[in-house]
Amino acid sequence: MVALILVGVLFGSCTRKSEPTPPAAHGTAIQTGDIPQIESLLTAHRGRWVLMNLWATWCRPCVAETPALVGLAGKLTDRPFTMIGISLDLLVANDEPAAVRKVTDFAAKYQMSYPTVVFSGSTDDLIQHFSLTGVIPTTILYDPDGREQNRWIGALTDSDLDQIRRLVS
Repeated sequence: MVALILVGVLFGSCTRKSEPTPPAAHGTAIQTGDIPQIESLLTAHRGRWVLMNLWATWCRPCVAETPALVGLAGKLTDRPFTMIGISLDLLVANDEPAAVRKVTDFAAKYQMSYPTVVFSGSTDDLIQHFSLTGVIPTTILYDPDGREQNRWIGALTDSDLDQIRRLVS
């Protein structure tokens, strides 16, 4: 597991403007953004269950769980359910276009069909705002009223995925 807190300590806080990025070939919307953009996405999906996954292309457990998350999102298209990815790739890169390109290529490779934000805000703010432990992947499930219902730290297991399916059914 990769410690997000360590990344925050090493790379400090940074603020960048949000720049929309064209959708990847498979239709995934990739954009850069900070806490307000993430909150805007969460608010836009009020009335639906939202599974928010904080991950990075350089995080092995994150990469390993991606096919299961893509599969889950595909199986729940007939339910009021939305996946949102929050990529932390920019925390270890100084080149925003390169980080966005890497996430876009990753999303195309794994056929990610859900919106993804390449986080460009302050690491400290991210940790505080979402009460993160510093470990990725971290996955948070919000109910249709926008309240957190569950949180998984580390890669999701088959049992975790079953639990998510049951909750959103």
